[in-house]
Amino acid sequence: MPSLPVPRPNPARARPEVTFTTPFYAGAGAAGVRLHRYLDSEFIPRFLSDLSAGRLADPTTEDWWRTDRFSPHGDDLVLRLPIHRAFYLIACELVCDRPPRPALDPARIRSAGFVIRRRAGTAPAPTPGGRRAGDVLANWRARLGPTPSTCPGAPTEPARTATPALTPVDTGLAASAPGALPIAVAGAADARWMIEDGEPLGWQRAALSDLGAPEPDPDPSRRVAARRGAGGRPPARPALAYTGEETHPLHPVLVRDASGRPHTILYGFLPLGGQALAIGSPFDAADEEAALAADRALLSWPFGHRGRAELTWQAADGALVQDGRPSRACFELLELLVNRYHLGEAGAAGAEPLNDDLGKSAAQLRFVQAPPLPPLPSGTPSPPPPEVSRFSLLDYLTDCFAAGIDNPLAAWLAARRQAIDASGGTPPAVLAERLPRRPADGTGELAGFALRIACADAEEWRLLLGQRLLDQARRTGSELSLPKFRQAPDDLYQVIPFVRSVDDAGCERLTWAPAAMRSAPFRVAAPFDPDASRPTLIQMPGLGDLKRGLAKGAAMLVPPDTARLLGALNLDKGAAPGVAPESAPPGGGLGVQMICSFSLPIITLVAMILLMIMVMLLNIVFFWLPWVKICLPFPKLR
Repeated sequence: MPSLPVPRPNPARARPEVTFTTPFYAGAGAAGVRLHRYLDSEFIPRFLSDLSAGRLADPTTEDWWRTDRFSPHGDDLVLRLPIHRAFYLIACELVCDRPPRPALDPARIRSAGFVIRRRAGTAPAPTPGGRRAGDVLANWRARLGPTPSTCPGAPTEPARTATPALTPVDTGLAASAPGALPIAVAGAADARWMIEDGEPLGWQRAALSDLGAPEPDPDPSRRVAARRGAGGRPPARPALAYTGEETHPLHPVLVRDASGRPHTILYGFLPLGGQALAIGSPFDAADEEAALAADRALLSWPFGHRGRAELTWQAADGALVQDGRPSRACFELLELLVNRYHLGEAGAAGAEPLNDDLGKSAAQLRFVQAPPLPPLPSGTPSPPPPEVSRFSLLDYLTDCFAAGIDNPLAAWLAARRQAIDASGGTPPAVLAERLPRRPADGTGELAGFALRIACADAEEWRLLLGQRLLDQARRTGSELSLPKFRQAPDDLYQVIPFVRSVDDAGCERLTWAPAAMRSAPFRVAAPFDPDASRPTLIQMPGLGDLKRGLAKGAAMLVPPDTARLLGALNLDKGAAPGVAPESAPPGGGLGVQMICSFSLPIITLVAMILLMIMVMLLNIVFFWLPWVKICLPFPKLR
């Protein structure tokens, strides 16, 4: 008689039977992932030691949980950065979703981790009195029930999770808030920190079609493997750069409580760093318009809006240069073209492509000159002299830049700007001097030259200068690395853990923590936040230490030319123009580099004295002395 086949578990009926709970040591408080703060770098051994010895306490009962809420945008928890010498661990517990909910066997865990989500559209608006109760209630409602998806085929009623226990603060705010306040942004969803081929892309909102769907695996390769029936394991292939949502590992550890009951704890380090290049323009359209308006307000008419409230064209506006003397508007335009945009300069890689449009317009503006007329008989009326086109504005700028460091126009503009700043305005005598001649034409001034512009050309220049400013700002912004965690009013973050475990059928199942098990919303402090900074001890030397050990400490390697310059300084002149030699020191001497050593105690004392001098001087302007320092008696450290 043939043997009957042995029945195997039906994968379709297999359930993950895994759920997240609050760690057993957290007590009966609110549910959620726990954040542990440590102020020393040995935080992982300390956490494991305290966990195994039963010394861990619920962090929500500690003082820092109540005091680290110094954000100007609300009373949410604020996490410090490693630069503040503060480190955070997250912890949660895994149990089997069967009575009596025993601890999950760590052998069934293939991998575990967590993601950090930015709560998009649910942050409170800044108010003088802190966060508004209505905004807290809107955030609370978003956590209790996700917004139903509107895409076809989605369930009409989203799956309900267990009602999360609220903190006493949230309970009081929810009770006092109006009941008709809507969520700040309809369909608000988490923003995810995405990575493509190992390069961070930044925060990206989930598509609206994904809001009502089950949370997918953060690793797209595992999603493909699951669809192909590979048990959720990524396909065997060479290791490639990661693409997907950024994840951070969680490590399982099996511990026993005071009664001997086992618990599977997941813990991991919470990184609060990271940065990404901006994709496309990093600015909002409204902010770009504000920048353009500010730049136009600084430029004189007709290239800007300063000095002409009605913005109407007058006949005298077209005269940019007369007899070689520029108008104020022309002077400011030349400063922009030379100092900011370097129009006409050809570097090693050629001309700047962003200057192409400005260059075409500058080539249309031509300097004209009226040559002297031959002598006429007495009594004969002299006709107006005919004007001859000599060269364009672009030719003039290009020839000046070709002179390199001897650019006559750059030196002329710098001298005029220095005179304007010294006089506190723009007296006519400052711009009464003529522009320098082109280096190709020799030295001298542009005597007899004129430059004019038409109304239509001036309007085109205003548009081109605005577009050039945006191009420059966008390129600069795209080259800047934006920090992952910022401090805007809507920058609220949460930690969401997940686990990939093996079910009864031997298949890998992904389980996300429910909404109630997310961490408390938190903000991240700025590196310069004075409320987040911790004291840093700098030991000042005593007066008896200043002449000990000779000049040992900081050593500086000085090249020969710099050593000759330092040797030629007239230090007896003090901080005066005569302290440096008027001409470069001769190239004589030993011709070798020097190494100069300085006493560290003296350097420290000099730095302290200079700091106090600058603080007192700038206090005249800022009146900041009460916020700068606090001196109090301090016992000796053991």
